Amino acid sequence: MKLSDLLAGYPIVWQHGDAEIVHITHDSREIRPGSLFVAISGFARDGHAFIAEAKKRGAVALLCERTVDTDLPVVQVSDARRAMSYLAARLYKHPADALTMVGITGTKGKTTVSHLLYETARAAGKTPGLIGTNGVLYGNTQYDIANTTPESSDLHRILRQMADAGVDTVFMEVSSGGLKLARVADVPFALGIFTNLAQDHLGPSEHADMAEYAYWKSRLFLQCEKALLFSDDKKTTHMKNKAKKDFYYGTKGDYAATSIRFGQTLQDPTQFVLAGKHMYPVAVAAPGAFSVHNALAVIGAADQLGYPKDAALSVLAGFSVAGRAESLPAPDGIQIVLDYAHNALSLQAMLQTLRQYKPQRLLVLLGSVGGRTKNRRRELGDAAAQWADVVMLTSDNPNQEDPKEIIEDMAESFVGTDTIVYKEPDRGTAVNTVLQLLQKGDILLLAGKGHEEFQRIHGKQIPYSDKEVVRAFYASR
Repeated sequence: MKLSDLLAGYPIVWQHGDAEIVHITHDSREIRPGSLFVAISGFARDGHAFIAEAKKRGAVALLCERTVDTDLPVVQVSDARRAMSYLAARLYKHPADALTMVGITGTKGKTTVSHLLYETARAAGKTPGLIGTNGVLYGNTQYDIANTTPESSDLHRILRQMADAGVDTVFMEVSSGGLKLARVADVPFALGIFTNLAQDHLGPSEHADMAEYAYWKSRLFLQCEKALLFSDDKKTTHMKNKAKKDFYYGTKGDYAATSIRFGQTLQDPTQFVLAGKHMYPVAVAAPGAFSVHNALAVIGAADQLGYPKDAALSVLAGFSVAGRAESLPAPDGIQIVLDYAHNALSLQAMLQTLRQYKPQRLLVLLGSVGGRTKNRRRELGDAAAQWADVVMLTSDNPNQEDPKEIIEDMAESFVGTDTIVYKEPDRGTAVNTVLQLLQKGDILLLAGKGHEEFQRIHGKQIPYSDKEVVRAFYASR
């Protein structure tokens, strides 16, 4: 499609020349013949500095936020990210319009809820797609993506591929960053789900404070026909009355849980009775109150999407999500849980849940991501100090930071406590060490990495898996 045709209806500052566009990207490394290169003034790098490289790689036109010296056709706009979304939607013929789009947002629970809904849709006879932390999934296609919510140029291409493959419904994790950076600006959602909001994603490249964080979360619901909101979260007030119609789940609302019963072991189902619009018993193959909340979100969403109740009930009773409260094989009397918990809210919720199963000792291995605020590290440390008996502090994607410094920031939380603390910067060594400490009756939580199979260290993605380290440890014995 011609660049001028893609721009039809969009306000521009200035345009010179025209070209046939077959691909859009903001990453000069992804340029191919026929690409429109979008120069974005980012947090760490300015895309305008890569224009020469983009031309060398075959870019046929540029979309910029300021005047540039080039002989390529060029368009100047005030907001390159917003324009990129508009143009990508038009280039790929608005694929979201042909799909039932379901967006899930919140600090924790997005991945679990989206995966459970994906399986529920399959059980209901639908042909679903999934986009989020664990990558892209539809039919026999599965691959990883760089961001939980892809850049708009990638997102509309993915949605077009899904639509062309016969997908009818897409469950998508929508991050606050994705909303702030206009990644879903041209996606209409049939249903938006809000799970919860806690302190996270605060910093120079993310959100200035909790008010801004909540604001960007709430923007999702302006694009939704219906909203399904967690009634128990205080920040729900920021989300309501933005969609055309609101529904609620939690201890009260349209989809509520009563008579909650937890199992004797982590492998036992969690049970409750659904109340509100419907009333029937529910069994969930996952422990903890957060699993009840996730189940209610799934039941509520399935009901709003018109799925039979048995579709959701069968999935909830027998399906688990990789890296989310996942039990790993271990010797009799020892329980090991793998979870993506990487902020204070999710770590505290998981540790509180594990305490309910009365371990002889509760051990946790955790780190904190590099490049985030020290306050985040302190809160993680505080949660572990309050609920765990033994803590192993280690690395969790330290990237450019010295993992030893991150560990020492977290270690401050344990001063004056009775918690036994170990420190080991190398995560593989740390996992092996803590496994050797385990005794009968212990529960160990491996927190932070979950499903991930890499470590980000000094700008490189190094292969690594907590699950594989545990498997190899017991295989060697």
